[in-house]
Amino acid sequence: MDEDNQKNSEKVFNDSEVTEEQYQKIIRDKNNGKILIYIDTASFRKFFTEVDTNKIQKLIGHPLKHESLIIKVILYALEPLSLLASIVSSVFLFKWFSILVIPIIFISWAFLKSHSANGKQSILFPIILIIAIIIIAITISEIGIWYKLFTVCIIASYFFTRLLYYLTAFFTFRLIDKNYYFFKLFYERPNSSILPMIWTKSLNCKIKKS
Repeated sequence: MDEDNQKNSEKVFNDSEVTEEQYQKIIRDKNNGKILIYIDTASFRKFFTEVDTNKIQKLIGHPLKHESLIIKVILYALEPLSLLASIVSSVFLFKWFSILVIPIIFISWAFLKSHSANGKQSILFPIILIIAIIIIAITISEIGIWYKLFTVCIIASYFFTRLLYYLTAFFTFRLIDKNYYFFKLFYERPNSSILPMIWTKSLNCKIKKS
């Protein structure tokens, strides 16, 4: 990166509030592969579930009603129901041994939940897996109903957990790319004392924040 571009990038990183011109430069640099934009997916998942749609519309010009509804349905309905169904089916499938199985289900789900918000969000493998399991459950008649239900619900719980954070990232990056006011609202402003909700990283040089 040349000296002028480095100065401009440092200006973007050091300003307390990004201007629209700086925002456009960040998006251009991202599209040209000069920088990466990162987000705190867990914080944005919380944002979409707690956002006041009327207030956010005044701030960014978009109510986020559909995005908020989709995230809420997955978080409060589809994910817990699939987990509950897997627990109920484990009781019928494993009988008394379900006393041992149920804690394993909870531990596995908690581990998956804590790691699903990290890293690159991909939904391809969960989609392939859930489709494959459903096809197997439908086509193989020799497998008992409770085993089928248990397996499908376990995989469904995994699928909905991954879908939750995939859609959170998808909605967030779509807004980042198209809405300056949304970007300005969160850019390098920490949700906690440590991590900002949106931040950038140069691919060509190290840029230190003041």
